[in-house]
Amino acid sequence: MIPWILVVLTEVISLPNEFVLSLVVQPVEAIFWLWAIVATARRFSAGWRRRATAAVLVLVAVWFTNWSMYHPASYFAIHRAQFSYLGNHHPVPADDAEQYDDDPRLPWWTSDLSTTGRGDSQGSEVLVLSQYFTILDGSVGYVHRKPGSSTKRVDMAGDLRDLEDCKPLPDDWFWC
Repeated sequence: MIPWILVVLTEVISLPNEFVLSLVVQPVEAIFWLWAIVATARRFSAGWRRRATAAVLVLVAVWFTNWSMYHPASYFAIHRAQFSYLGNHHPVPADDAEQYDDDPRLPWWTSDLSTTGRGDSQGSEVLVLSQYFTILDGSVGYVHRKPGSSTKRVDMAGDLRDLEDCKPLPDDWFWC
């Protein structure tokens, strides 16, 4: 029971997963997941244990890769409810927000849609959810443009992108 409590806590509590913390946060989460899987697998018979453990290990491996980078459309489809919520409720930055860390935090149940748990609101019409970013190369991620918006360009961490060059997704979302 304790391993599953730790798994739930690591998924519910939003820990920043950037820079050096990415070397700590994900391995600790993976250890909790594996501990929970092994503890659960011990309760099954030997035949079922092997099959269930193999299936769950594959799922955990997929979960801990940056799946959204490899197949953004399927990630979007699985998390459609969260994307829909954010599309209808753009987080608004504070009036004095000037730095990256000033971007508003996403609600806890949508925070996994962005690497940092924050949404980069560019005005009231555009929301950027970064999946990967570097200082030199800009970022890659999901972009939402409100319906009827005239915005044609977005700032992906210093890298300006035309939305026409991005892959369109349902409900005015793009992969840039």
